[in-house]
Amino acid sequence: MSGKGTDLIGKEADVSGKVRHAPIPRGGRKARGKIRIAAGPVRLEATRSALVVGAAAAALLAAVGLVHIGTGSTPIGVEEIVKALLGHSGDEQTVRIVETVRLPRFVAALAVGAALGAAGAVFQSVSRNPLGSPDVIGFTTGAATGGIVSVAVLAGEARETAFAATCGGMATATAVYLLARRAGHSTGYQLVLVGIGVSSFLTAVNSLLLAYGDAEQTALASMWLSGSLNARTWEQALVVAVAVVLLVPALCGMSRRLDILEMGDDQATQAGIRPERLRVAAMLAAVALTSTAVAATGPIAFVALAAPQAVARLTRSGRLHIFTSALMGSTMLTAADVASMRVPVGVDVPVGLATALIGGVYLLWLIARSPTV
Repeated sequence: MSGKGTDLIGKEADVSGKVRHAPIPRGGRKARGKIRIAAGPVRLEATRSALVVGAAAAALLAAVGLVHIGTGSTPIGVEEIVKALLGHSGDEQTVRIVETVRLPRFVAALAVGAALGAAGAVFQSVSRNPLGSPDVIGFTTGAATGGIVSVAVLAGEARETAFAATCGGMATATAVYLLARRAGHSTGYQLVLVGIGVSSFLTAVNSLLLAYGDAEQTALASMWLSGSLNARTWEQALVVAVAVVLLVPALCGMSRRLDILEMGDDQATQAGIRPERLRVAAMLAAVALTSTAVAATGPIAFVALAAPQAVARLTRSGRLHIFTSALMGSTMLTAADVASMRVPVGVDVPVGLATALIGGVYLLWLIARSPTV
C-alpha cells in the first residue's frame, strides 16, 4: 500500500508502508534541492534555501555580535574588540570589560535565543499551529511561576531561582501534556487549547504572588519577570550554551520524523514512527531548552514564536528547520538587546520588554496578512 499525504500547508510526502532511504555518500550529495550529509550514524538533510537563510543569519549574527559587544557605557570599536578577543590588546581595561562583562552577555543572548528559536520550531511542529510556541501554551509562564516562588516567596538566590524556574517549566509541560492526552495520545489542537488555559491560570497565580508577597522581594521578582540580559555571568551563559549544544542536535536528528508526524499519526505509524513516543521526546527536549533559557534571563517573549515563522517565510518551505530557527532566534535576541541598550531613554531597558514590543507588532502584522492564522 502506498500513496501521497498532504498536510495543512500543501506539502506532499511519501507515506508508504516503508521509509525509503536513498544511499547517501559519506561526503554528502545534492538531490532535488536538498543537501544530505552523512558522518557515521549521523545523517543530516537540509534544503538549499535553509542553508542560504542559515548562512545569512550567521553572518548577520556575527555583525550584530560585534556591535553588541561594543555597546555600553564605554563604547569599544570593532578593532579593539577583535584584538581583545585574540589576546593582542594592550589595554587591560578593555580586555577586562570584553571578557568579564560584554562577552558573557553576548554568549547568553546567543544561547538563549538559540534555545527559544529551536524550542519554538518544535512546539509549532508538534502542535501543527504557528501560534504553538512556549510563550502561548504556558511553558514559559510555568517557568516564570517557579522563578517568582523562589524570589518573592522563598527569597532564593540566583541558582535557586534558576532551579525553581526549570522545575516550574517541566511541571507545567507535564500538566499540559496529561490534560491534553485523550485515548492514549495527544493532538496539536488539544495541546494549544489546554496550554492557553493553563497559561491563563498561571498568569493569575503569578499576579497573586506578586500582590501579596514581601514588597522588596516582589520588586526583585518583577524585575526578573521583565526578562533581562544585564549583568549575565559566564556561569549563567554557559549553562544555557551547554543545553543548546546537547539538545539542538538531538532535535535536528528528530526533524525528519517530525515532518512526517505533521501529516498525522496514521501516516507516521505507516512510516514506522511511534507518534506519541516521538512527540513526548521532542517536547521534553524543547521544554528543557525553554526552562533553561527562562532560568538564565527570566521570561523573554515572542522569540520562540517569531524565529521559526521568519525562517519558514524566508525559505518558503513547509519543512521543519530547527537549526536555522535556532540561528534566527540568536540573531533576533542579540539585535533586540542591542536596540534595548541603544534606545535613548536614559535607563537600561530589559530585553524582554523590547522583544515584547517588537513581537506584538510582528504578531499583528502576521494576523493581518494571514486571516487563517
